[in-house]
Amino acid sequence: PDIIYSGVLIDFNYSPVKDELENLVLFLAKRRKINNEGSGDTTPNVSSPLEIPGDIFVLPMTDVVNINVRYLKIEEEILAKETNELIG
Repeated sequence: PDIIYSGVLIDFNYSPVKDELENLVLFLAKRRKINNEGSGDTTPNVSSPLEIPGDIFVLPMTDVVNINVRYLKIEEEILAKETNELIG
């Protein structure tokens, strides 16, 4: 089975000598297993997300097939929340 990793990207390591990403560093990392075998269906069987214990999770790029990134404007979200709390 394949595995999907998700989490908050807090850092990455880039090798200028090799001109490639070496790994990704995730916070609040989770994993899901995907099993396409034996079902005969085109819809993959995806397990529920499981938390990966630890403070950070380092994912080597040798294990990465593709990446989906969603950018969050955290500063705006925090400011909006604080403003709503002040206004009540």
